[in-house]
Amino acid sequence: MYMRKTPPFSDLLNGIVRGAKRSLSSLFIAVVVLVGTGCNKDDFNPDLLEETTWSPEVAFPLVYTEMGISDLTGVNDSNTTIITDPDQFCTLIYAGRAFELSAAQLAPLPDQYFNKSYGLSNSQLNTLGVAGQVTITKSQLVDFSVSQGMEIDSITFKDGTFDFGISSDFPVNATVLLTIASLQKDGVPLTATLPLNYSGGIPVTASSIVNLTGYRCDFTNGGITHNQLKVDYTITFSGTASGASTSNRITLNPAFKGLKFQSLFGYAGQQSIANIKDSIEISIFNNSIGSGTFTIAEPKIRFDISNSLGLPISARVNQLLALNGNLTNFVVATGVPDPLPVGSPNISQIGQTVNSTFTLDHNNSNINALIGQQPKYLITQTQATTNPAGHAINFLLDSSKIAVDVHVELPFYGTANNFKVKDTVPFSYNDLADVQDLLLRMELENGFPLESSVQLIFTDENLNPLDTMFTADEVVIPSGIVAPGDERVSLPGRKVHDQHFDQQRIQKILSAKNIVVVASATSMNEGNTNVRIYADYKMKIKIGAIAKMKIQ
Repeated sequence: MYMRKTPPFSDLLNGIVRGAKRSLSSLFIAVVVLVGTGCNKDDFNPDLLEETTWSPEVAFPLVYTEMGISDLTGVNDSNTTIITDPDQFCTLIYAGRAFELSAAQLAPLPDQYFNKSYGLSNSQLNTLGVAGQVTITKSQLVDFSVSQGMEIDSITFKDGTFDFGISSDFPVNATVLLTIASLQKDGVPLTATLPLNYSGGIPVTASSIVNLTGYRCDFTNGGITHNQLKVDYTITFSGTASGASTSNRITLNPAFKGLKFQSLFGYAGQQSIANIKDSIEISIFNNSIGSGTFTIAEPKIRFDISNSLGLPISARVNQLLALNGNLTNFVVATGVPDPLPVGSPNISQIGQTVNSTFTLDHNNSNINALIGQQPKYLITQTQATTNPAGHAINFLLDSSKIAVDVHVELPFYGTANNFKVKDTVPFSYNDLADVQDLLLRMELENGFPLESSVQLIFTDENLNPLDTMFTADEVVIPSGIVAPGDERVSLPGRKVHDQHFDQQRIQKILSAKNIVVVASATSMNEGNTNVRIYADYKMKIKIGAIAKMKIQ
């Protein structure tokens, strides 16, 4: 879309003065040359130059601007787009995510710590004393700690470590072989062998760390339970039994840390995730100052639900409300399905996403009242429950998630009646001392089916008014003409306006720090007729100036 931006008004005036000064310099040089060649010394009176006031007038073309619908609606963020159909009809789309729940949030894997201590019986000490070596085998059934009633059958790990630490107060050498048969990578069980070399001091310690990426663990203990795994130890003591007793202990400290799953099978529990709030900003109403009306005849709010979590989910929107630009009033939406139509992939659809959608429009909801509120924000509050019917076989991938996206569709078909917007821009200019008089000429062409008016208010740093650009309703740009039986503007509205600044008004501008811009728009038939806005509609503005300079 073509657009040339209008410079700030301070730049506009600055350009006038700079241009005027350049023109005056040329004029002054020409006068000096003329005087020097057309008069003799006896005829020249220097007092004539000292007492004469020069007031040349210099005209400048200043601005040519074309503004389209994207400029008028303030589309300036990644969540807002204007789409056009083949006929160039415009629809404003606001998109936001009302709800998202990932597999990692649903099934967090906390660090797991478990330890076990073993000693030697008298008979085993005797064997050590006679043979110089004794081996014992032990098994530990570990409960894998999870929350929310989860029952894990298997996990393939994406990340994490298995940390194995040993401490022994036996005054002999030892070797510990750890094996977890149900934790395998490429069909090979996880094993760790740690030697303990006694050198006269106790405790004797050793440790190792195994990266679990790519390992798969079966937590069913042979298909009979959940959340459990069996750890086998083979411990061999060697050396003399002198100084060893049944009170000595070797302590094993295995741990799972930093766990992340690539896939998880089992039961994720019946979890309730409530009061998830989010908001969508409706920027077209950001600058509304609350007066007038603005209606969209056929607004829509579409909910797109995507789910790749392998478990049943019941979700509902507890609240959907529109909060107006003054943040004082709100309207609660009706017509939202309860529960939401959420689909889930089955075991044959692992890695796939199931999509569903529903739309609120003027036929099934109060959306016209919602958008008629001129909301600055749409606020959603969503709740979800997993496995609402109870126990089921679930699966989760690291990429799995459920998301609810909201699309607010505002087709540019509706009415406006004295709909006002306001904006404040900084202004600073103090180089107007040489300008005695200033005339601005504006040529305005309105290709929209909206009658528009504008006002510029110069203010101090506290936004106290110093001067207004126009008198009340002085600059009204006629609406473009829509022929009977047609929906498009066939002839643009036009307006030429001159605005005069005398020395007194220029002095007011010198102390201004801001310009408050107030604009209003009214559609055809005093805002009672719906009109359509197309992408090729333009507001064209030409501004020129005549600056009257004073040099003594």
